[in-house]
Amino acid sequence: MSRATTLALVRSLTFVPPDAGTLDRYYDETLIELGDDPFLFETTLLPVSLNQAVFTLPDFAVRLQSVFYDDRALDGATIQQMQAVSPQWRDAYNQPCTYVTENETERTFRLFPQPTQPSKDFIFITGSLFGIDFPSYTVAVMHTTHPTDAPDFLDLMIAHRILSREFARESQHQDSDYAQRCELLYQLLRAMLRTNHQ
Repeated sequence: MSRATTLALVRSLTFVPPDAGTLDRYYDETLIELGDDPFLFETTLLPVSLNQAVFTLPDFAVRLQSVFYDDRALDGATIQQMQAVSPQWRDAYNQPCTYVTENETERTFRLFPQPTQPSKDFIFITGSLFGIDFPSYTVAVMHTTHPTDAPDFLDLMIAHRILSREFARESQHQDSDYAQRCELLYQLLRAMLRTNHQ
C-alpha cells in the first residue's frame, strides 16, 4: 500500500502531472538507497552444519546489523581484537560469543569460537522466532534489505526524494530550486530516522 500512497502524495504535491513510469523507477531506486539505512531490516535464520564457522548473508541482505546464535546476541569484533585473544582464534571450538566480518568477504562473517553442534530443525510451533521456538544451535542475522515496498512511515520522506529527482531532471517543468528544497527535506527526514535507529 505504501507505493500507491507515496505516489499519490507526490502527485498531490505538484501541479504538473509527472510521468508514472518515471515515478515508479524513482520509487524503486529510492528503496535501494534506503537499504543501507538500519530502519528497513529483516531477520533471517541460517542453518549451522557440523564444524561450520563461516556464514554467507542471503542475496537480498544489504548490510549486517546483528548476529544471534542459539537465541543469544553475539558481539562484533575485529581481526585485530581476535588476534589479541589468540593467533589461532580461527581454530577454537565452543559456544560462539563473537562474530567477525572484517577482512572476510563482504557478504560473509565468521563465528568465534566455531560451533560444535549442527542446528536443529526449523519447526515453529508457537510462531515465536526469538522465544521458545528458536531452533537450537542456529544462527539468526538481522540485516538491512531492499524491500519492494516501504513501511507507511517513510511515505513523506520518499515522496520528497522522488520530487527532488523529478524536478531536477531536464524537462518542461524543471525547477531546480524546488528540487533542492525537496532534497533537503528528504535528507533531513532521513538523518532524523537514522538518529532514532542507531
